[in-house]
Amino acid sequence: MANQDWNTVTRAISEVITLNMHNLSTMHGMRCRAQVVSVLTLLCALAVPDALQAQSKCRDASEDSHYSVIVENNRVRVLALELGRLESTKPHCNKAPYLSIVTTASRTTTLFEGQGDLSHDWTSGEARFHYRRVQQHAIRNDTSIAHREVMVETLLPVPFNSQYGSYDTDEFGSDLTSVKPTWSTSLTRGALSATRTQLASGDSFELIGADHVLIALSDLKLETETGSTISLNKDELAILKAGAASKLTNGDKGAAKFVIVNF
Repeated sequence: MANQDWNTVTRAISEVITLNMHNLSTMHGMRCRAQVVSVLTLLCALAVPDALQAQSKCRDASEDSHYSVIVENNRVRVLALELGRLESTKPHCNKAPYLSIVTTASRTTTLFEGQGDLSHDWTSGEARFHYRRVQQHAIRNDTSIAHREVMVETLLPVPFNSQYGSYDTDEFGSDLTSVKPTWSTSLTRGALSATRTQLASGDSFELIGADHVLIALSDLKLETETGSTISLNKDELAILKAGAASKLTNGDKGAAKFVIVNF
């Protein structure tokens, strides 16, 4: 909204309230309140187009050179973010609610437009779900090592739950490496479900329906029931189409750690 339009609206509100204040307790009170409501409605009508215009002007994440679009369809868009030493993205927006998986032990600061900054020390495999569809922000890598993150935007409805999405809480819960050699922890947000898994040598993980994003948290050598092998370096990812495999077996001598996102 232009400054002159804003000033006109605020002056109108002030005049209506001043001229009708003495009527609030009389028979004319209803008319007074109706006039105030009318002016407030005008204010909203003028403000909404600006809000939509601001939203349309927000740079999409895919337009920033630090992002790569891995896959996009009518259900999801998968983005990979890589920030080198002390690098930052430009201010941008995600076009839908999204699940983020950080693959590196790093520290970032997220700079929200008009809302201050949030810094966090990440461990490999931490997950966050972000409900906000459009919120302009920039991400800065505060360390001397690369920061890598995978974002899965869901284009399907997601019911809001205030219990989820705390900036300081890993939504996968505890890492169970010190407890047992093979384990899994899972989360579901709308049509997205994700599992963080560690497999001891020779142990297997069952894939259930849908397409999957496989995100390597360690070097991987995973064998399928068809005899093929999926080899990934740490921080790499692969898209597994529905039906391509129903079981992944750790074919390496060491533990295999990864995240699977179903969509």
